[in-house]
Amino acid sequence: MSRAVKAPEKPDLTVVVPHAGIGLLAPTMRSLAAQSLPTKCWEVIVVDEAGTATREVGASGILDLTTSVRIVPVAKDPKFTGHTGPRLRNVGAKYALAPWLVFIDADCIVSPLCLERHQSAMRRAATLDVPIAVCGAMLELSAHSAARFIASASYEDLVGAAIKDWRAAITPEQATFEDFYSANVSVSRQLFEGVAGFNETGFRCHDMEFAYRLSRRGVQFIYDAECAVIHIEHPRVAASRLEQAEGWRQLAAQFPELSDVARQRIQLCERSFERVLRESRNRFKRLTRGLPGSRIGSALICPPGTPEAILTPILDYVPHIRRECRSTRQFYLRLDRNCWDFSVLMPDAAAPCVAVVIPAFNAEETIAQAIDSVLTQTMQAFELIVVDDGSTDRTPSIARRYASAPHVRLITISENVGQARALNRALGIVAAPLILSSRWSRRWSNTRRRQRPTRIQSFTSRTAP
Repeated sequence: MSRAVKAPEKPDLTVVVPHAGIGLLAPTMRSLAAQSLPTKCWEVIVVDEAGTATREVGASGILDLTTSVRIVPVAKDPKFTGHTGPRLRNVGAKYALAPWLVFIDADCIVSPLCLERHQSAMRRAATLDVPIAVCGAMLELSAHSAARFIASASYEDLVGAAIKDWRAAITPEQATFEDFYSANVSVSRQLFEGVAGFNETGFRCHDMEFAYRLSRRGVQFIYDAECAVIHIEHPRVAASRLEQAEGWRQLAAQFPELSDVARQRIQLCERSFERVLRESRNRFKRLTRGLPGSRIGSALICPPGTPEAILTPILDYVPHIRRECRSTRQFYLRLDRNCWDFSVLMPDAAAPCVAVVIPAFNAEETIAQAIDSVLTQTMQAFELIVVDDGSTDRTPSIARRYASAPHVRLITISENVGQARALNRALGIVAAPLILSSRWSRRWSNTRRRQRPTRIQSFTSRTAP
């Protein structure tokens, strides 16, 4: 069901904006309100999965114009783990009134000429009876720069601070399906419906998959450097390159004629992943050298109560995002455009509220991963007790590597006594009021500890000795 804000007047363009909750919809809508194209020529459909579009659209000022703005609420599927953008774009296209569709992402600042350029290209193609898809330029502004400038800077100032579009060197007619990025593109509604819209299975290369189906219909791709948006970077993990590689594998499986191209792109993605992770890891080590604490995987965990001021020399020039849980400040560092994996955790000096006990017997293959996944939790108000239950492999020596880490205590039993008795040994030294036992083979997601304490009260609550 859609909410019509204003009645449409037969527009040329329908601008579809999928909104899944990134939090930048209001700046996107403000930039649309500043378009040079007369408002009677276009409408906006915001497909709202986040549930915040009404507030953000209202704050943008776009409702003061005479253009039509419609908000289409869409329920989020909690079981779906892929990219939801394709589904949201397809929903928006269903409600479109115009013959030409423009797709703009909700984390983009739109240049004043953008819609005028999309309209001009579509009108020209219709006159010549040539099927086209317009690939608009996409500059990128770092999240760190956006946080500082986006509220007050002009579009021209943002362009000066942004990274240029890597496609800028090609001529308009050199564009191919690989240059089709759905953050800023346009296509006729007839062509869109003719290829059944975007693939909704959620894989990474869905926009190229859609574009390739267009290319098989004889569609010509046109790159337009003046039809631009500035994409606000959102933190990426290095593994996103592996997701792109997997997307290419799925493309090759669907279209065997792309196998050679896909093989090359997969190699590039995998090499990029390895290089970015290697260089970022080395830079993280250099940046945090001399800081107190223990490096666990991609995190440096400082001792509880460490003052935040010790990070000032790093945070003054390294782009970062600060996140807080009730007992921890966590600083994610941008060490590469494709790597926000590394962070510094600064726990408060508060007493632990939950104890995690890991009894381990001959667990040399998995014990390090199990300990790492607990130590890098976003909620750090815990203690970790590792009980070596008479292991005869390398489990004791691996566990001893963590002896100096915050929160960690080790118990060594000379002979195997079984899981129940090993747990009882740990109970004798637990300080926290809540206790959770975890297998040595289990890896925890980094938010699990934040979610569990209130749940485990129902079955493991005690008074600390």
